[in-house]
Amino acid sequence: MLSIILDIGCGYLIARYVNHIWLALLASLAGGAAIAIGANILIYATASDPSTAEEIMRRIASGVILHPLVILVALLLFRRKRNEASSNQ
Repeated sequence: MLSIILDIGCGYLIARYVNHIWLALLASLAGGAAIAIGANILIYATASDPSTAEEIMRRIASGVILHPLVILVALLLFRRKRNEASSNQ
C-alpha cells in the first residue's frame, strides 16, 4: 500500500515539474525501480531465511515492472488535468 501511494506521488511530482514527455518517461522508469527496490527492502529488512530472500527478489522483480506502469498512469492523469486547467484560464 505504501508503494502505491509513493507511485502516485511520484507521478504527480513528475507531471508537475517535468515538461518533456521523454524525460517524464525516463523519470517514471527510474522512480518505479527505486520505489520497487526501496520499499521491498525496507519492508522485509529482517529476512534471515533464504526462502524469504527469494520472495523479496521476486517482489522486487515484479515491482520493477509494475511500479513504472502505475507512475505512468498517474503521470498521464495529472498531466491531462494540468493541461485542462491551463486551457480554461
